[in-house]
Amino acid sequence: MFLSRFSQVLIFSTALVCCAGLTGCGGGDKVSLGSRAAASAAPQGGVEKRSPLKTVFVEAKKESVILRLTGTLEAAEKADVASNVDGIVREVRAERGDRVKKGDLLIQLDSTDARQKLAEAAAGAEALRVRLGLKSSREEFDEKNQPEVRLAYAALKLSEANWSRLNNLHEQNVISQTEFDQANAELVAGRERYEQALVQARQLYRNYLQSLAQLDIRRKAIEDTSIVAPFDAQVLERYASLGEKVMSNPMGSDSKIITLVKIDPLRLALTVPQQDVRSIREGQEVEFQVDSFPGERFKGLVKYISPSVAGQNRALTVEALVANSEGRLMPGMFATAELATGDERTRLYLPASAQFRSGDATMVYVIENDLARRRVIATREAEGGTVEILDGLRAKEEVVADPAQAAENAPVR
Repeated sequence: MFLSRFSQVLIFSTALVCCAGLTGCGGGDKVSLGSRAAASAAPQGGVEKRSPLKTVFVEAKKESVILRLTGTLEAAEKADVASNVDGIVREVRAERGDRVKKGDLLIQLDSTDARQKLAEAAAGAEALRVRLGLKSSREEFDEKNQPEVRLAYAALKLSEANWSRLNNLHEQNVISQTEFDQANAELVAGRERYEQALVQARQLYRNYLQSLAQLDIRRKAIEDTSIVAPFDAQVLERYASLGEKVMSNPMGSDSKIITLVKIDPLRLALTVPQQDVRSIREGQEVEFQVDSFPGERFKGLVKYISPSVAGQNRALTVEALVANSEGRLMPGMFATAELATGDERTRLYLPASAQFRSGDATMVYVIENDLARRRVIATREAEGGTVEILDGLRAKEEVVADPAQAAENAPVR
């Protein structure tokens, strides 16, 4: 037992001596392993040096005010062509997509009934003309020259002469009172017959004029069997087919047979925010693009400006006329447009790389008292790798160029 404990003490003492020898191998300096590692990692002088953060300044530029708008191309004119008469479709001249000129035949209806009614009306008008003794419809009417009127006038004159003669005899007491009364009655009757003849002649002439008007209506009915284009247009839709009966409707509902759209020029309907309304004037040029022709720009001129701001979106509708002689643009196309107002405005710009996202917010590091401090800003994309500052920064403010190298309250210098 004693020997065992003595051996343990001897081994422990030997280990201490070895450790002391190892410690003395480094020379006069006594440095621990941990301290050596720290010393080797640190730069000379014992102080860590950090590179200064690169910064940029908010740049202010005076630029012409260009409104960036969205809108839709619309037909300059759109018409649902209907028939003024009932009839059976005998010929179809226009199909969907066809281009037509003003006056071109679109649909031809059967005109047989209309022609028969025209012949009846012409016969009635001719009979009245002969009855009135007129050589043509353009001859001036003289009611006193009508045969019945002339006969009544002659009878009246005879009654007046007879009454004058008998009146003298009556004054001389040559004839009886009864004979004089009879002559007086014949005079009154003659005058009434004459007035009645004049009234009948006038009524007959009015009937003749009505027959001429009816004749014009019948001619118009024949013309209406040929349905023509009211303006230069393109056929959007056709609703009547060969052999189908079309009906005229005084109210206009459900009576359309063809829909036409005028696509040269087109209307570009733009939505302008109310804060930009004061910058809109008639005659301003609009440049726009459509997805169907990427990279190609089209032009139009502002022609119509709505007199009021819409209540729903607080925006104004502005329409520009767009030449479309080749027919490449079509109604319904969505357009993104730029409108130069002629005004100047100072805008603030910053490299897009200087901003970063934090949740739903756009932020930058602004230099305040040589420290980087976060600030929420509002921007929109601009050209050349920059963004336009809408809110949150002022001109010439200093901002960290690379936000990945900065932190809140980090020293900059």
